[in-house]
This record gives sequence, C-alpha cells and structure tokens, in this order.
Amino acid sequence: MIVGPAERDAGGRVTGTYYLLRNAVVIPSAALGGYLWEFVSPEVAFTLAAAIGIAGTGYFLLYGEELEAYR
Repeated sequence: MIVGPAERDAGGRVTGTYYLLRNAVVIPSAALGGYLWEFVSPEVAFTLAAAIGIAGTGYFLLYGEELEAYR
C-alpha cells in the first residue's frame, strides 16, 4: 500500500520517507503518552489517545480516497 502509488523506480525512496515520517510522529507521541500516564493520569492519556484516534478516523472517512493503484 505504500509503494503501490509511487512513481516507477521510486519505491525504495517512498518507503524510506514513509517510515521516517511515521517514526517522527510515533516516537514523540509515545514519550508524551508516557509522560501523561506518569505525571498527570492514565485517564487523561487514554482520553487524549482516543480523541486523536477518533479525529483521525473521522478525517479519513471524510477526505480519504481509494488510490487508482488499488481499484
């Protein structure tokens, strides 16, 4: 799903960029979640994670589209 819509002969570059961007978001979010869990409360950590998940799902439902490569 990552390489499919990429330009011809750009699959490696697209995959590497995807993982770089994904990790740039995932690693700090784990640290933030751990901080909230330890110093604020587990309820706040779970509530914030759920809200972000719901917002992401809503965004996908409203604006997501099937790529031509998968039709």
